[in-house]
Amino acid sequence: DNGKSNKEKEEDEGIIYTSLGLFSLLGIGTLLPYNVLITDVDWFQFLYPDLTDVAGQLATSCMMALLATTLILLPLQSQGKTKKVPPLRRKNLLEETENDGRRYSLHNLFALHTNRIALGFLLEMCLLLALSVTVQPKIQSALWIAFFIGVGETVSESGLYVYSSTIDSRCTAAVAFGAASSGLLASLLRMTTKSVFSDTESGMRWSSSLFFGMSSLVMVGCLVALRITMRLEERVREAFGTGSKDIPTDNNCVSGLNLMNASLGEGTRLSERKREDVGLLKKGT
Repeated sequence: DNGKSNKEKEEDEGIIYTSLGLFSLLGIGTLLPYNVLITDVDWFQFLYPDLTDVAGQLATSCMMALLATTLILLPLQSQGKTKKVPPLRRKNLLEETENDGRRYSLHNLFALHTNRIALGFLLEMCLLLALSVTVQPKIQSALWIAFFIGVGETVSESGLYVYSSTIDSRCTAAVAFGAASSGLLASLLRMTTKSVFSDTESGMRWSSSLFFGMSSLVMVGCLVALRITMRLEERVREAFGTGSKDIPTDNNCVSGLNLMNASLGEGTRLSERKREDVGLLKKGT
């Protein structure tokens, strides 16, 4: 409790419940586009009557994208943890970040957890919008859209689960709960849109367009939720009692670079002291 008053405790509880709700919405955004694509299989089956398993092909395309994107993201993340930066470059990078905290390299763009979440959500939202305005997409186009939806899903999940784990385990649980609820939300949206229109070809087309359009609006809400979470991050950490951690987010990028430079400088000074001690021992012998 740290000597907090009852009012402060109530405010912390409100912040905690708000953050859990936001992370649940973010979890919905990770898997909603995939579930939307699979749920609208009746429209795709109507478009491609000669294909026996349209949903299976779309799911396979998403899984291939998941595997390929994971193989690409892993080296990028490990490179950011192990790559050594020359002293002059470290100094220039620190000066650039202090002058403009939002200026990042391409690697830092993917190193920041919140950036990966936003990029994944944005890609999925654009693909859902493309499906909503496309009258009758070819099967090759549908498979490519499913592939890139898998890419967006993988990118957003790779940032969201890491980001939530740096705050509190309850936030990670809220993300998992939201991801599990995305299938239910997709089913409810599909039932709603199908009840509005008839079962004719025109009605199925308009209901699918409305279905994809409503799903893209949910993704817009997820982007807004991400922005609110980032703005409340410091207050959320204080409410959970986790404090500020040195993670590569927009708010503490400069402090992380300062810590990195301070650690490297201290290590250099220790190495110099060891060499001096060895030199003195050699002279003494």
